[in-house]
Amino acid sequence: MIPKEWLQSQMSAPEITALGTPRRRVTRRMRPFLESLQSFKAKLKPGDELWYFDSPSECWQNLGGCRGMAIVRDGDIVDTYVLMEN
Repeated sequence: MIPKEWLQSQMSAPEITALGTPRRRVTRRMRPFLESLQSFKAKLKPGDELWYFDSPSECWQNLGGCRGMAIVRDGDIVDTYVLMEN
């Protein structure tokens, strides 16, 4: 799991609602990505928060950086979804 210090900003309700919902025609290549986002979103329980996270610049410089989304439940990070890493 990532450190809490990596949390950047909480996602808004409209952002969460739109997560995994295509805005245009879904290509065959895009389908697995959207399905994985929908599966991640399905893990949310009432009262959970969804946050964007980003590792510090030192991690990126040392080829260990990542950014994505984290589910926060009762103040603890319970799951993450990595969108980018190096």
